[in-house]
Amino acid sequence: MASYKEKDNNVLLTSTTYTTTVNSVQIGNQSGDDAATVTNTLDLKTSVNIPVTKIADGIAANTFTFGLKDVTANIDSLVDQAGNKITLKNSVNLAEQALTDSDETATIAVADSTSEVVSGTDAKTFKFNYAPTTAEETHWYVIAEQPGATAGVVYDTTAYLVKITTTLSEDGRSLSTAKKVYKTVSDSSELQEVAGDIGVTFTNVATPKGTWQFKADKFFYGLGAPHDCSFTLQEIERAPEAGEPLANVLVSNDNLQQWTASIAAADLTDGHAFISFPAINYEQQGEGEGFQNDVGDHYYLITEDGDEAVKDTTAYVVKVTVAEDAANTRNLTATGTVLGYADDINSPLNPLTLPEGELPAFYNTDTYDLISAASYSVYAASGEPVDQVCYVDPKIVKNLEGRAIKSGEFAFKLIQVANYNDTEGELISATTNDEFGMVDFDKANNVSGDLENPSCLAYTKPGTYYYRVIEDTSKGGMNDQSVLYSDQVITFTTVIEQDEATGQLVCTDMYYGWWDAAANQNVRFDEQYADYETQPGNIGDMSKLNPDWHPTINNKARPMDLQVRKTSVSDRDEGLVGATYALYMVNENPQGDIWLAEATSEEGGWITYKNVSLATNNLYYFKETAAPAGHTVSEFRSPYFYLVEDATSANGYALKYTDTKYFDAAETEAAAAPLAAAEAQALQAAIAAQAEATAADDQTKPGHSADGNILLTYDKDGGVYDETTQIEVNKLDTRTHEWVEGAKLVILDKESGKEVASWTSGKAPQKLAKTLNVGTTYLLREVEAPGEYRLANDVEFVIDNYGNVTITKGTENGNAELSDNTITLYDTMMDAEEVEQREHETTREVPLGTILAQTGDMLPILGIGLIVLASLIALIVAGRRRRAGKDDEN
Repeated sequence: MASYKEKDNNVLLTSTTYTTTVNSVQIGNQSGDDAATVTNTLDLKTSVNIPVTKIADGIAANTFTFGLKDVTANIDSLVDQAGNKITLKNSVNLAEQALTDSDETATIAVADSTSEVVSGTDAKTFKFNYAPTTAEETHWYVIAEQPGATAGVVYDTTAYLVKITTTLSEDGRSLSTAKKVYKTVSDSSELQEVAGDIGVTFTNVATPKGTWQFKADKFFYGLGAPHDCSFTLQEIERAPEAGEPLANVLVSNDNLQQWTASIAAADLTDGHAFISFPAINYEQQGEGEGFQNDVGDHYYLITEDGDEAVKDTTAYVVKVTVAEDAANTRNLTATGTVLGYADDINSPLNPLTLPEGELPAFYNTDTYDLISAASYSVYAASGEPVDQVCYVDPKIVKNLEGRAIKSGEFAFKLIQVANYNDTEGELISATTNDEFGMVDFDKANNVSGDLENPSCLAYTKPGTYYYRVIEDTSKGGMNDQSVLYSDQVITFTTVIEQDEATGQLVCTDMYYGWWDAAANQNVRFDEQYADYETQPGNIGDMSKLNPDWHPTINNKARPMDLQVRKTSVSDRDEGLVGATYALYMVNENPQGDIWLAEATSEEGGWITYKNVSLATNNLYYFKETAAPAGHTVSEFRSPYFYLVEDATSANGYALKYTDTKYFDAAETEAAAAPLAAAEAQALQAAIAAQAEATAADDQTKPGHSADGNILLTYDKDGGVYDETTQIEVNKLDTRTHEWVEGAKLVILDKESGKEVASWTSGKAPQKLAKTLNVGTTYLLREVEAPGEYRLANDVEFVIDNYGNVTITKGTENGNAELSDNTITLYDTMMDAEEVEQREHETTREVPLGTILAQTGDMLPILGIGLIVLASLIALIVAGRRRRAGKDDEN
């Protein structure tokens, strides 16, 4: 037996030669013509092997099973054949065909492949014998791997289609076979022909895996010893929407996992410890039921456990994105992003972008020990040597000039320093402003044990204590490019002494100040003392302190200009002048959305709102209040838009758009993501170079107005646009409703008498687009009627803001009518007028005045005609009767 491969199609041909030896055999004594004849016939047979190769990558030693099925009888119901192109018919699954009631199965054992790729091949996995009865026969087989149940293994789902053809030689003395192999391809119905060694190969790999671990900081403040504390990381189905309380996403679901972490009191060093949750494992086992596939986004809520009075109620939401590792297919990458924080689970999420390397943080104290210490100091006997505690509660006010301040927009830290020059110190309290700008350090870290009168400062020994208020950059402070930050440094000073008579600690002086860097000294605020202007002696007298006065840090919203282009729907390149739009900010409170500004389009159609100072995380929209000439007022608001920080833009900002009242969190997060230092420097250098080059021409920086304001352009769909006013006028005959040609018509502005349009009627409506304005009263007047017609009366009409036409005068006696935006003006022929006049004169004594014909009215004329016709009929009948009577007499 010899075999070889054809060069061009990788078809394995096998030819078999059979040799038969015939000996003389004598049967009886017969000879000659009567002698017997013996005939030997070739019984041709052949066989074909289909080798199976199994490749394992990253999995333990195992056995794998494969199924084969003969589909020769139903091949036409499985695939379409066009030359060498084989395509699966709709909904056909070859793997199911092979594994459902398989005709044959085979098993291959493969060694351990956890350290290197291992393969195993059985050259005679499937062997078929053939004894053809025709010159050429074709056989079809499908082969697939049975999915195993071994955890952590991704099984190969490829299915193979094998075509074997047997051919009998022309002399009928030998057989040859040809084999072609095709395999399924993901996301394609066309099968791919297998090149190279003709066989089938299946590859199984270990499940790609990845891990992610959440870490956070824990800070403890207070007098007593810290307590043990614990934390929960809860998987949630989704991130909360804007303004939605976190409690809404805490749904009960058996598929959502939960992890815990704890810190022992001994773990805190200098009031700080790290929180480390167990690592979360992710896998990609495959698609379908029973397989774990963690590729995608996962959301988690992290909170502190314990008593509300002791724990930090802050809750963080983190998104973890799991993806395939492009560098190593055995791995998954898991990237965690803190989406924001809330004051508690009943509050909405506040956006949060942490500086690189900074962790989320929980702050709390030991309330039980503090309450005990406070009670002890109050009830101790006078003069008895006891541990005394004195409490003080500093506050400041954050003011933002130029726009409304938002709750949580600015963050601050109160630090204790060694002296006024010191910029580093011990953190006492960290918090953000409320909606009124108040920054309450006491409420954020109450160490007094008194919930009604909180305090963040507690003293156990006499001394003078110095504090500074600094912006907290970890929660948005001084990161908003739309704000011009104050460089004022607020200080707070307390003097604590021990009363010799009672032994108690008392605060003998407490005051706010500001650091004068030029003079290198701290300056006390005079304003904190009552009547300081008229009673200068009050300055420095602690008894004269105004408890409701707090220092104010003034920031200014950086001036911003917002522009949008107004165009016509009939020509989006035509800028319209004279359109007025109001700018609104979305407000979910009962008072409704807030009007911010109004502006009118000027040359080129540009509407510019000066000094509007938009803020991030707010939604805005435009609404038209007055239309330009020849156009209607838009009934709809523009799409919502919002401001995001964008390091790639010339002014540091970009506008984003949405059709709902919710931000695109992923888009906002991507736009606000901080760049690496080198990348940011390179980007800013490029922007600066571009600005310098542009400024050389017109002295205006890119992304800025001529006066230096940040310039933002609303460019969604090319800006805002209006529909044109549309009206049609028909000129018809009163009786026939046919076109009246040759009538000269004009449209006048009723108030000014100015002619707006004129034309001569023909056999089609006169269409007027962009000619008339909304809110203006017009007169449609026929100035010259054709010779046989009488002039029609004037028609008075108006177009409302939205393009609807209303006739206010001129429809009497059928003079005109309105259908949609089409006015039809009727003309009456002169002869009809004359008939009407005659009938009016001859029937003056008859009370028919109410039915006399009027200009353009056909019903009275028809009534008169019917009366005349009835009279004629009566005369004819009477005449016939008279003639009939005479005939009878005769």
